[in-house]
Amino acid sequence: MPLKPCLDCGRITTGTRCPVCRRHSPYQQPAWRQLSRFVVQRDGSCLECGSTRYLAAHHVIARNEGGADHPSNLIALCASCHARVEAADRAT
Repeated sequence: MPLKPCLDCGRITTGTRCPVCRRHSPYQQPAWRQLSRFVVQRDGSCLECGSTRYLAAHHVIARNEGGADHPSNLIALCASCHARVEAADRAT
């Protein structure tokens, strides 16, 4: 795997973020994990395809666009739909 700079701090790493920055990611914090579990339990299935496997919370309005970490701004998506929606959001 090629070495490249961390997207957050610039340290050389093999992934997109170095281990230090990954640990400090808001998505690794207990509060986010609890909120994500709540949203997945609330929705029960992927709101795109109906799958009940590999669910995670997705921001309707992205964090970087001012979207809140609040249940009203989160929906459950399966891993496939989440990746597709994120890719589409990055393309626009």
